Amino acid sequence: MKCIQYATQRELALSNTNTTAGHDATRQIRRRIVSGELAPGSRLGQSRLAQELGVSRIPVRDALLQLAGEGLVVLRPNASASVAPLSIGDLEELYELRDLLEPPLCELAVPRLTAADLAAMERELRRMDDSLDPVDWLEANNAFHAAIYERAPRPRMVELVDRIRQLTDRYSRIAHQFNEESARSEHLLMLEAARNAEPARLSALVRAHIASGYETMLTFLADAELEAPRAADGPR
Repeated sequence: MKCIQYATQRELALSNTNTTAGHDATRQIRRRIVSGELAPGSRLGQSRLAQELGVSRIPVRDALLQLAGEGLVVLRPNASASVAPLSIGDLEELYELRDLLEPPLCELAVPRLTAADLAAMERELRRMDDSLDPVDWLEANNAFHAAIYERAPRPRMVELVDRIRQLTDRYSRIAHQFNEESARSEHLLMLEAARNAEPARLSALVRAHIASGYETMLTFLADAELEAPRAADGPR
């Protein structure tokens, strides 16, 4: 019995180690994708990633499966993987979903916001101001919005919005490069509306905020797609 118990505990310890390594690998690969270090279309070799992250291939395999489920990685039948492309179609769908879900959550959440929630929004706004890393800025940005949405009595909507915002992070990072100042002004106005308990105003501000990011990214992607054939038709 002792041998069986020892073996079971050992297996559990190994399982927990693999799980922890898998979560860490997922976090690191996701960060590299969102930051643009791993560009859209980049091949994701398990052996190379395992070596770079200092783990075995098993956590990397699990991480790629997780990220494929999130829509950040494309898996193919031959077991190869690559970073999912950015596309206008993907952008449209994600921002349409955000436009449908986030403004109503604001109206439901504002009457339930507490002093602690407002303090959290202020703290995350300072993090955004102080951040020199675009991924850190995105994390603070998402936490700013989560401080509002999580007060809404709609847990499934809140969870869905969180997942959708994770998928738009790659787009938001690029948009942030072009409208950093306007984004800060928009967040300040949102904080003011939340502090003054103005649900309709906050809802309208969030909808305009989403539209602004969408228009910035749409222009960027449209220009990028127009440049692709020009490169192909370059000097011969």
